Amino acid sequence: MLSIKTTLGDEFDGQVVTFDRPSNILVLHILFSQPSFISCSAFSSHSC
Repeated sequence: MLSIKTTLGDEFDGQVVTFDRPSNILVLHILFSQPSFISCSAFSSHSC
């Protein structure tokens, strides 16, 4: 489980689904207090 705070101030908890080292993409299963709501998000550490 990870606790994430973005540069925009958003905070959430999630579990790592997968990480792709060559592209630096991290996919998280974001955990919400409502058990019926599921979200999966992908993040990249590459900056533009």
